[in-house]
Amino acid sequence: ERPLLPLEGIMKKIESILERKKQVIIYGPPGTGKTYYAELTAKELAARNVYKKTWNTLTPEEKNIILGDNRFNGYVRICCFHASYGYEDFIEGIKPRPVNGQTLFELRDGIFKKICSDAAKAPDKSFFLIIDEINRGDISRILGELIMLIEAGKRGKKLFLPISGEPFFVPINIYIIGTMNTADRSIA
Repeated sequence: ERPLLPLEGIMKKIESILERKKQVIIYGPPGTGKTYYAELTAKELAARNVYKKTWNTLTPEEKNIILGDNRFNGYVRICCFHASYGYEDFIEGIKPRPVNGQTLFELRDGIFKKICSDAAKAPDKSFFLIIDEINRGDISRILGELIMLIEAGKRGKKLFLPISGEPFFVPINIYIIGTMNTADRSIA
């Protein structure tokens, strides 16, 4: 088994910031590859962490496990912020569900709460959340009280969620990659 070559260029920069800060925002004008590099780097880092192999050498089954399929949520997940995206989508909230012609309202976990739960169960593995168009969402409304918990120095600190009352923390093995369009006028 040959040792993995270190990453180069943009992926190396992203990796080094993630190691220090646990989060990075890739920003620039449209069409410059922000989402492309976010996904490429997350997939590569996850492959190296989970399988000790590069992304390109993974089998289709291994790639499915990294990205998730019907059985597993994956080590790399992606969401996209927009004007109507909220706390209930990202953390937890009361959502409607049709049952036998009736509408039932139930508490549902959002993508970030789910990835944090999965990461807490596998502390030896790295999990990556790509937040595309991070600047299009209302950050304080989406993150709520968690805005401080995503900082590297506050990882593992517990607080109680306001809706479910459950204790919650952001594990140290969660890495957040945001993309931000600098030419976006919708957020002016």
